[in-house]
Amino acid sequence: MTDDVPLTAEQLAFDEGVTIGAGLKAVRQSQGLTLDEVVALTKVRAAYLAAIEAMDVEHLPSRPFTIGYVRAYAEALGVDPSRAVAKFRADAPEEQHELPNPIGVDNDTDPRRGMLIAAGLAVLAAILVWNIVQRALNDRGPRQSTAVTSTVEAPPITGPVLLGGALPPPVEATPPKPYVTPGLEKADPEIAAQEAAAAAAILKSAPPAPRQFVARGQIFGAPAGLSRLTFQAKGNVVLLIRRGDEVVDTALLKDGEAYRAPLAAGLSVDVSMPSSVDYFVDGTLRGGLINPLTPLAALGGGAPAAPAVPKASTGAPAAAAVTP
Repeated sequence: MTDDVPLTAEQLAFDEGVTIGAGLKAVRQSQGLTLDEVVALTKVRAAYLAAIEAMDVEHLPSRPFTIGYVRAYAEALGVDPSRAVAKFRADAPEEQHELPNPIGVDNDTDPRRGMLIAAGLAVLAAILVWNIVQRALNDRGPRQSTAVTSTVEAPPITGPVLLGGALPPPVEATPPKPYVTPGLEKADPEIAAQEAAAAAAILKSAPPAPRQFVARGQIFGAPAGLSRLTFQAKGNVVLLIRRGDEVVDTALLKDGEAYRAPLAAGLSVDVSMPSSVDYFVDGTLRGGLINPLTPLAALGGGAPAAPAVPKASTGAPAAAAVTP
């Protein structure tokens, strides 16, 4: 190399025998930069940059911050930052200090500790063996016999059993199956068949009990005296009373709640789920709704049509009769 050829920044920074700090300083001075100008480029304090140039590790911050400062310094001067960091680590290797033991912890083993552990295990093994031997001896001993209690069988049925008349089925319940005396079929099948036939005939002859309306929640709509038709929900149902396309009334019914329809002509009921609505006429169950939109007159609860007003012979309308 001749004296006429100037050295590059890489040659100045990584020249053999020169630390990375001295090399970065040489590059800075060759570029005519002051330390304050490098501070403006790197945002690193001047004291840290001066400590890097002097390789004064004791006045530098923690190792990760120092590595970052070296990288920023090299990038500002146009020097390879990775190579600069590697050179800094080689010039100032990180010291490995052995961590001291926690206070109160002694790594030296005590021979008496092993003896105490062995003695404890021997005691536990002796207790376990003693329990096993005692259980084995108890199992070999004579066992007490348990007394067997005798059971008394009921005497067999030798004749017919008289039964009372069947009671009417309860409200809102299905008729029960005909009662047959237990064991009678095996004792006398013919009498059992006669008894079952008699009970079935009694149940068949009994008139079915009508289901009457029972309030199980709030009742909305018209007053009781101004309505013949009541709807009761068996779940959450939206109910609308319509007159053509006009919505007259709306009700959101929960399970058990009811709605009394107004007594007026030309109304229909519109429900969101017909299978979840029962309807009652004058308090008696007539069944459940089938269609989403049903005229009230078709259910038997609509208002009768208004009677025609006769005309007087003079051409003036006659006064309508007023019902008290």
